[in-house]
Amino acid sequence: MHIRGVLIALVSVIAVFAEGQSLNLITKENLTFWVQALSHDSMQGRFTGTVGNDKAAKFIADEFRLAGLKKVAGNSGYRDSITIVNGYDKLQTSNVVGAIAGETDQVIIFCAHYDHIGTITTASQNNLLQDNTPDPFNLDSIYNGANDNASGIAALLALASYYADTAKPSRTLLFAAFSGEELGLRGAYKIAYMFDKQKVVQVINLEMLGRGNAKTKQRPYITAQPGDRRLLKALNKNYEMAVGEKDFFVSDPFYDEHLFSRSDNMAFALHGIPANSIMAASPKDIYYHQLSDVWNTLDFDGMEKIVKAIALATAPIVFGNK
Repeated sequence: MHIRGVLIALVSVIAVFAEGQSLNLITKENLTFWVQALSHDSMQGRFTGTVGNDKAAKFIADEFRLAGLKKVAGNSGYRDSITIVNGYDKLQTSNVVGAIAGETDQVIIFCAHYDHIGTITTASQNNLLQDNTPDPFNLDSIYNGANDNASGIAALLALASYYADTAKPSRTLLFAAFSGEELGLRGAYKIAYMFDKQKVVQVINLEMLGRGNAKTKQRPYITAQPGDRRLLKALNKNYEMAVGEKDFFVSDPFYDEHLFSRSDNMAFALHGIPANSIMAASPKDIYYHQLSDVWNTLDFDGMEKIVKAIALATAPIVFGNK
């Protein structure tokens, strides 16, 4: 097709989604509900292998079902069981996986981790604290993990609802909520090596999207290997064509923090699959791995804009362009 024809087709695809009802499913009210549920004290910080972690997995599986995602063959419902060896312990947990069948066997993976560091006991036993300072008034013992990473799961659920409500995509979509990220990307590693790397077009990992940072002027940033700006350019091109806003996504300004290798995208990248994370918070965020990372510290207006932007910017990739 002539380049002008390609551009016209791309604009048409974006316009359908920009004007459709599906985008109305991505609201701050829905995002708030999901974050509140996953970061509630009853989840006990969602540490891998705990009752709270299992409760979170059940919640996500139910939301996948309500969104209309299909179960993946071989799994029990939407859950893919994992045994994680952690020191002398064997932790029983599960990834939560759902799919939307596409017209081809090419795959796009949207993912986020749902586990967190649990309570003061589990966090200290596993060396997962930013510091060793508990609540001085002994009023709290639960690391609720609202931004890390209930916010990423909320974004994942919003995108699942969005794409389940659109036309059948060209590429098959896999939505994966991983456990074991805080223990070394364990859930992601299990799934990454199950795929033919030639079939996976892109992995988009969603991480800490509930609070922005001053360094990027509250805009989301893309983690990547040095010099790789492919996803960044594609998202910005697609988003600009959809709404006219330039350079909404930015490159990772925290390169020295090695964020690319610290989240679940890395498991896929090591398998030779294009994989990046979209993030908003600074790795120096004052709430990171703190008892204070609770739902009412998040900016849900900003989060809604970010998730809608991800939806609009990924639509041409889902429907066959990059």
